[in-house]
Amino acid sequence: MWLPIAFLMFEKNAKRKKLLRIFLITGIMLASYFLYCLMTFTSVASIDHHHIHYALDYPVRLIPFAAFMYNVSTAGPGIFSTNTKVKWIGIFILIFYVLSRIYFQPNLISVWCFFASVVGILAYIAIYEESSRTIPVEQVAMEKT
Repeated sequence: MWLPIAFLMFEKNAKRKKLLRIFLITGIMLASYFLYCLMTFTSVASIDHHHIHYALDYPVRLIPFAAFMYNVSTAGPGIFSTNTKVKWIGIFILIFYVLSRIYFQPNLISVWCFFASVVGILAYIAIYEESSRTIPVEQVAMEKT
């Protein structure tokens, strides 16, 4: 949920901002659903082949839809951004998720969390570089006087 908010803040194109808000709303709805599931159904964490395995007793019929919406909500805002760095972050999110899904399916959640930490570092670097390129308001005011 935080990355779509950050991506929305980066976006300068008004039409794209509207699209990114839709991704943010779907992300909030999905986060609410997962919070409901965590509070309602049984969740057990265990070690499995050097990974954390989460046994989640969620409604099985909704898992494929929830996984699809998770991808849309997390990768979509980056991929549809007009900012090149943000677009690359969205592409990396999608690649890392697909790799986790294909190669680490039983332990998808813990492996994806590892990859998500890499994405978080990339997002931090992008935000830092963007903020260092902008001129503080105080400096602009001083230059005008």
